[in-house]
Amino acid sequence: MHKVKILDYLVSDFYSIYEALENYENIENSVVYRSQNDSNIHIITLNMEHLHLAEKMPEFKKILTDAELLIPDGESICLLARILAKQKIKKIAGIDLAEKLINNYSRIAFLGAEKTVSDSLRNLLTARYSSESVSHSSGADAFNLNARKEFFFEHGFYEKNQEESIIERIVNFNPELLLVALGSPAQEFLIAKYRHLFKNTVMVGVGGSFDIFTGKLSRAPRLFIKLKLEWLFRILQEPKRALRFLSNLKNFLALILKSSLHK
Repeated sequence: MHKVKILDYLVSDFYSIYEALENYENIENSVVYRSQNDSNIHIITLNMEHLHLAEKMPEFKKILTDAELLIPDGESICLLARILAKQKIKKIAGIDLAEKLINNYSRIAFLGAEKTVSDSLRNLLTARYSSESVSHSSGADAFNLNARKEFFFEHGFYEKNQEESIIERIVNFNPELLLVALGSPAQEFLIAKYRHLFKNTVMVGVGGSFDIFTGKLSRAPRLFIKLKLEWLFRILQEPKRALRFLSNLKNFLALILKSSLHK
């Protein structure tokens, strides 16, 4: 799988990811879907906030460098690739990646979001999937309706002293795919902390994807996505994000300057 070096990180090229997600006839042989030798795969949907956190937190930088796949989840990452690596990559939004992964796994654990959102997601998936052999079955309109699926749900507003017991229950569920929606960097730290307990599991931090799946938040219209203005739609939907955008812009320019000075 082709990877592009951006600063200290190897970011997976979108076209290779797309091939793995869409065009493999035998999904079992794809590294995106099946890890080998009972190991796990940590996928991080990389954005500017991740890079900034890594500059301040060596332990978070280690999580980024240790992850098996860094996916460009932001136009700023793609722009960094063009400026610093002189290579063109295309972003794949974390929510799109999550949908594609859900389509191709049978045992999926969902951890995170508010309880009402977690319950809504459970109801949504149960309404679309049914199986006499499982307690919860699923699917949203964007998901594949031609496969049986078994799910585990746990909201993200638990007490810290409950975390280990929740993880133990997820481990006992033995998921093929674990989606964690706790926001960054909490979701990445949690995956890194407990990944050794899992066996042959793909783990992804998906931020606010559960909110979008259930309709609590809206995905940007196709026109915004096509014009690479998804960030603008998110600001219009959540004005408080404007400060995050300005902070990310500042951090983007700082990384460019830092890279130039180190050449």
